[in-house]
Amino acid sequence: MALHRDCGILAGDFIKPDPVLTRRETRKYLVAELERWLTGRICRHAKEISIVYSDPSEVAASVEDGMWPAARLYTVLYLLERSNTLVLPTDYDERFQFAAEWCIDICTDHLRGYEAVIPAAVMATGFVAIDKMPCGSVIESFWNHSPFAALRQAPPLTEAEDEAEAEAEAEGSASLDEKIEDGTLSVAQLLKADYVVRIPGWAIVTGFSVMAAYVWSVAVALSLAKHC
Repeated sequence: MALHRDCGILAGDFIKPDPVLTRRETRKYLVAELERWLTGRICRHAKEISIVYSDPSEVAASVEDGMWPAARLYTVLYLLERSNTLVLPTDYDERFQFAAEWCIDICTDHLRGYEAVIPAAVMATGFVAIDKMPCGSVIESFWNHSPFAALRQAPPLTEAEDEAEAEAEAEGSASLDEKIEDGTLSVAQLLKADYVVRIPGWAIVTGFSVMAAYVWSVAVALSLAKHC
């Protein structure tokens, strides 16, 4: 038991969510990770505790400090066995797995705002509200995290920043005009640009004249070919 006693949530048992996840993604991740953790080796550790201790009061101090999650699971099963509110598996090994899955539902409800009432449920909520991760945080602290919180709390732009943004926009417009005049815009840039291309009238007249001369010469050639 030295591997898990007073060690809090063991490293690797519960991986904290990526801070860039949205709130919805974070909550979905937490529920899945909670299930992975509570159905893992913690069940075996809780059974080890039950072999050594006969009463939860012997491990209560570590549980209250959030430093022994396996002892919390052992305590939850102890309370369920004496509450007569659930039908527990007859196989003792399966009881820890059953209790862990029951705790997952209780913890998920707690995170969503439901208040636990019976002693076993209150004890179970400690998995997310009291037990400490290696970083010192509790799982519950991540439930309302949002990557956009910093943006919502950011102060408004100062007058100097407003002016800088306006200057940057003006420079962008000027550079676009220069490229149009120099004829250096690419096709992609032309498609994105918001302006009208103007063609001089003499260019249009010249174009039509060249086309008419070409059509006339073709007609003459065809006529000569028929007479030959």
